[in-house]
Amino acid sequence: MRDIRHQGVIAFEQIIDPKKFESANPDIRISISVSVGTNAPPPGDWECSIFWGRGDWSGSRPEAILTNTVFPVAAPDYFASLGRDPHLSDIPERHLIRDRTRVWWRAFREAAGGGDLDPTAGRIYNRTSLCLRAAARGDGVTIGDEVTTQNAIETGELVSVFPARLPSPDAYYPALAEPGPASHAVHRFADWLRAEAETHRAYFQSYGRPADRSASSENIISVMRRKP
Repeated sequence: MRDIRHQGVIAFEQIIDPKKFESANPDIRISISVSVGTNAPPPGDWECSIFWGRGDWSGSRPEAILTNTVFPVAAPDYFASLGRDPHLSDIPERHLIRDRTRVWWRAFREAAGGGDLDPTAGRIYNRTSLCLRAAARGDGVTIGDEVTTQNAIETGELVSVFPARLPSPDAYYPALAEPGPASHAVHRFADWLRAEAETHRAYFQSYGRPADRSASSENIISVMRRKP
């Protein structure tokens, strides 16, 4: 059996189930090592690593397989009392939930007409998972994305509350070690990852809001302006 190491971030495990690969490839064993904040290929003997970032790593051959969009999410009944489709300005600032960055709330304010919404307001957590749990409890609205929210959306814990989405400049990259050709096992694993990523992508292309407003191309905002 061959060992394939997965060096990446925890969120990827939410959409990629190694058991499915192992069931289809019983002769291959996956050895998984997860690192948070990885910004370079791991040291030591490895064949395939999965990174979250922009693909600018030396000593490897990265390939973007899973791009990502971000969007505000909340509990399904959070805006129920409005009796209409919500607007960004309907969120009380004290109900904004975010991690330590503020770029996404600022970007949505600019893109969706949030008026005087203060992107620095609200409750701050140091992990995306904590932000999502708080939103699912009904504490407010947070920024989710296709990778971290799919399970919560499928179970009905969270919904995408606005049609607009912003593309993330980062993606998931399987990277093959250099130098030398990759093994047959690694190529099989990489092919399986591509197929799983395509299934995930198709889910969000067809995913709509509760009012059956599907996520079409005009709802995806193609330019995000970052401010310091």
